[in-house]
Amino acid sequence: MQKFCAFLPRLLSIPHNACRESALHGISEWQHYYPAIAGAIDDFLARTPDLSPDLIAYAYNAKVGGVQ
Repeated sequence: MQKFCAFLPRLLSIPHNACRESALHGISEWQHYYPAIAGAIDDFLARTPDLSPDLIAYAYNAKVGGVQ
């Protein structure tokens, strides 16, 4: 399962919001078991400055496990 969790942050680099939302959703689900994975969201937000406000809010919710 750790390989899968390592793969999720890589999906954030795909410049398509559906892919990013899917990755954020997965990170949200798995961050309870692998807390370090939530750091990928900070990295994503720092390196991707032109995100929509909705996607930024979704990312912050995902970071605390608030995405369903």
